[in-house]
Amino acid sequence: ERASAGLASLKVPLQRIRSGWLEKRARRKSGWKPRYVVVFSSRELMYFEDDQERTVKGTIDLSTAIEVRPVVRLPNATDRPYQFEVITPKRTWMFCAGSSDEQAHWLAAMMQLVPLRGDKASPTITF
Repeated sequence: ERASAGLASLKVPLQRIRSGWLEKRARRKSGWKPRYVVVFSSRELMYFEDDQERTVKGTIDLSTAIEVRPVVRLPNATDRPYQFEVITPKRTWMFCAGSSDEQAHWLAAMMQLVPLRGDKASPTITF
């Protein structure tokens, strides 16, 4: 994670692939916090405390991601059913969307930016 000034400090014009509210699990698994998340064409995911995007709380370099996938849940689990994870060599990031459709849209937006690894034919998303 890196914290920095808001988007105004970035000099490269970026295209937004997707933005909106998600819950993000704290690094030490101490709880979930609402975060405004933006996925950019630069293969970066940035998250903020609010939708004004003044202060970047963290950044994920999706070009280093190994996988983006939904979290497999037990059939009777009801707490945060639309979780997904972004797996990088150094950390696994956990997010939760508000609905199945939202989860699918977030996963699709990130999957197009995650490079293929090894001899995988193409990334797949299974629900």
